[in-house]
Amino acid sequence: MQSGDAVHEAIASRSGLIGLVHHEEADFVLDVLAVDGRPVSERTGLR
Repeated sequence: MQSGDAVHEAIASRSGLIGLVHHEEADFVLDVLAVDGRPVSERTGLR
């Protein structure tokens, strides 16, 4: 079994996804990854 940190690292390094947001607390990690690093407003033509 892998730790949560190892899983986050493996996904980020092998998936081809771009990290948009990383938030870390003592017992919680949140990573937001996307295939396109541009803001949603740019991708959808709102900007």
